[in-house]
Amino acid sequence: MSVMNGDVRAEVTALAINVTIPEALRWTDTRRGETFTLTTLNVRLLADGHLAVKAYGRPVGGGRGAYVSFAVPENPVLTALILREGNAPLGVGPQPDYIGKDLEAIADQLIERYVPAANVS
Repeated sequence: MSVMNGDVRAEVTALAINVTIPEALRWTDTRRGETFTLTTLNVRLLADGHLAVKAYGRPVGGGRGAYVSFAVPENPVLTALILREGNAPLGVGPQPDYIGKDLEAIADQLIERYVPAANVS
């Protein structure tokens, strides 16, 4: 992606989407003595074409808690959710057919598509 401002160039290293975990698929995990209910997946499309996924959530006892990432357990239903199998394609974010493609080209397409709409007053 060629975002230029004078001599500064932004390098795209990943694209990410957040996916809400359906209630029936949520699980709990413990970190630093605190139990969390995992409610969100952060799915990143890395520059090498691989996906990286972490889960985030809120403490079971309430409150905001720390922004702590958790590994996603091996579960075919969660895998399908991550790959968005059977879901209607969204108009933004990495799509399954982006895997293995050039991130800079994808970022340029998304910027061209969505930045003008965001600049409309």
